Amino acid sequence: MVRICTLLLILIIFYNVFSDDIIFPTENNIITGGFGEFRWNHFHTGLDISTDGVEGKKIFSPSNCYVSYVKRDFYGYGNLIFLEDEKYIYVFAHLKNFVTKIDTILSKNKFRQAIYLPKNTLKFKKGELIGYTGSSGGVVPHLHFEVRKKDNTCINPLKLYHIEDTIKPWIEGVLFEPADDTTLINGVYDNYYITKKNGHQIESLKVNIFGKFFISAKVFDRINSISSKIFVYKINIKSNGKIISTIYFDSLKFGYNKTSPLHFRTDLKVSDANYLIKLYDMIKTPLASVERETLYSNSDTNIVIEIFDFYGNSKSVKISVFNEKNIKKRYEDRITLKKVNRKLTLTTSGIYSNYNLNDPFDDFFESYEVDKGYRYHILKKGCNIESKNIVDGIPTDKNIVLIESTKILNLDDSVFIKPYSDLYFLYDTKDFHHREFFPLSKKYDFDLCEDMLESGIKIYLNGFGGYSFYNVKGRDISFVKNLNSRDSLFVYKLSDFVIGKDTIKPKSFLLKKYNSGGERCYHYKIIDQGSGVDWFFVTDSNDFYVEPVIGKSKVIIKLHNGDSNKLFIVKDKEGNRDTLFLY
Repeated sequence: MVRICTLLLILIIFYNVFSDDIIFPTENNIITGGFGEFRWNHFHTGLDISTDGVEGKKIFSPSNCYVSYVKRDFYGYGNLIFLEDEKYIYVFAHLKNFVTKIDTILSKNKFRQAIYLPKNTLKFKKGELIGYTGSSGGVVPHLHFEVRKKDNTCINPLKLYHIEDTIKPWIEGVLFEPADDTTLINGVYDNYYITKKNGHQIESLKVNIFGKFFISAKVFDRINSISSKIFVYKINIKSNGKIISTIYFDSLKFGYNKTSPLHFRTDLKVSDANYLIKLYDMIKTPLASVERETLYSNSDTNIVIEIFDFYGNSKSVKISVFNEKNIKKRYEDRITLKKVNRKLTLTTSGIYSNYNLNDPFDDFFESYEVDKGYRYHILKKGCNIESKNIVDGIPTDKNIVLIESTKILNLDDSVFIKPYSDLYFLYDTKDFHHREFFPLSKKYDFDLCEDMLESGIKIYLNGFGGYSFYNVKGRDISFVKNLNSRDSLFVYKLSDFVIGKDTIKPKSFLLKKYNSGGERCYHYKIIDQGSGVDWFFVTDSNDFYVEPVIGKSKVIIKLHNGDSNKLFIVKDKEGNRDTLFLY
């Protein structure tokens, strides 16, 4: 009786979510991550399906399919299956394990491996069990599910299913940004961000703008889970009743996938900035149909932002723009850096100036001319001192705020750094988790080369051979790469960083050992609070089966019972090693 009820439940769920004879891959259809959402360096190309925080939920074949690719890994997608039918490729990621007929084609002597299978070599019928959900790849337990066309274009999986959805999306914040240096927003030459207050959603607002401007919006949706936020499906921007731009997330090509940092204002210090999408810079992108995206305060006086989820639920916010030039007293917080000899010399920037535009410029800034080529303007008062560095022989203990060229330069020879945006720098002389960090100082050179482009920015680091580059976010730091004496990094955005050296070897703790199926198994916990464990080295540098469980900082080592007294080496990302003796 229990088995019959379970079967009926599965059939009911499949009936409610299937379309065109393609069934949903799990018994649970709670969506916790949507298509097109921002991830730190890419768009989310599928759905995240809840497994209630546990591993081992069943996964089913969406149609009559064959296996085209299987991968067993601890990184990225983790354990992975590609199934194909005549129309689509279905991707299932972060699995705990596969069913036996998939598992048998994988080697038992090595954990990390990938296998491509010829068409129709290994088949599954619609609804047949293919594997079990997990957390491989170092993620919380869930199923990542993608649907791709045969040319590998990812499509929104919701196109294939009907999921009951009556929850409306909502707009939680609107950002107004000057389109040039002459635009005033609520009396200042700066961004203006408004968010919901006291839990009330934004439905209408008024703003005073004089000049050209752009808009960004923080938008959310839920499909069938009160607790999980996902991204919306479509956004319309209307001016005076006419649609001037539409952004939609139907499909994504992997060639465009890495551009997500260009479309979301994650550089701003606002909550959930990964949902704050720019409603501009969309022309000539595959994400939008755009008539125009620059807005004008004298003509775009009635603006409406409309958002839609995939199943047609919608929400809008009405924006009334009135056009008055009213300059308020305010603090200047911009920095303009001019290129000199095709490069920028990095200067320090701390708390920006307390300079008021209504006061004479010379009362606040002292200017230095260098080689009759360019000038530094340095605050004389009202500034917090954060650095004692020297640039071109000029002490910067009052913070250089402007480098002005006295030569004629083109507009594209400039890099404009906005407040709370684009570039932040942190130089820390303190030990951080027992690491030796060295600050940038006058004995090192740091050159910033080329403008911020859509494809990212390249920075050059000289004089740091033997050290490493770490990104910093709050109290967390992450290893990026070992540096040569002359080196470069290619990034989309720079966050706070530290240049330093990890001198502490990783620590290993034996959790348990046992015999199983003719093998001797060891479970070790490996911790490195410096550059982090090099799990690729741990997995690939030994002659026996090694399976990392990254989420638990654990590794499982298997030896044949006849093997004994083996040495096993673990290494961190800066090369510090620890040797384990397996007896």
